[in-house]
Amino acid sequence: MDIEDELVVRQLAKLEAQLRDMEAAWGYNHPKLIDKLQALADLHFVLNRYSDAEPLYWRLVEIKFRHLGERHPDTLLGIIDLADIFRALEKNEEASKYYSLAIRTLIDIANESGGMTPLLQKASNKLLELRTSKPQNKSAQTVPVAC
Repeated sequence: MDIEDELVVRQLAKLEAQLRDMEAAWGYNHPKLIDKLQALADLHFVLNRYSDAEPLYWRLVEIKFRHLGERHPDTLLGIIDLADIFRALEKNEEASKYYSLAIRTLIDIANESGGMTPLLQKASNKLLELRTSKPQNKSAQTVPVAC
């Protein structure tokens, strides 16, 4: 294992230990866990460890939905992150479903506020890219939107 791999392994272990401590203090689905969960999920994502990242992104969406509401930008970012994971796992139907869910909600918000938001533009672009591109090379994945 080279020094870079060792540093990544240490960072993962550190984040996981911090998360366990926070869970012990505040419970499994407390909103104070969001930042730590996001960091851990994003690190798994950039390491192409999508199967490890997926349950963390699900958990993030559940916490954000419960504590911030379904129309909060952070909740919608979480849904887009989840779609990104499905896309990375080549579960394109699931990815399309969650991009579309975020887009529908963002369109409702845009209609109420009188304009397109940058988040709506990002989600729309991701869905368009998913629907018009060939299967992606997993090593060419980008970090999810919420980073």
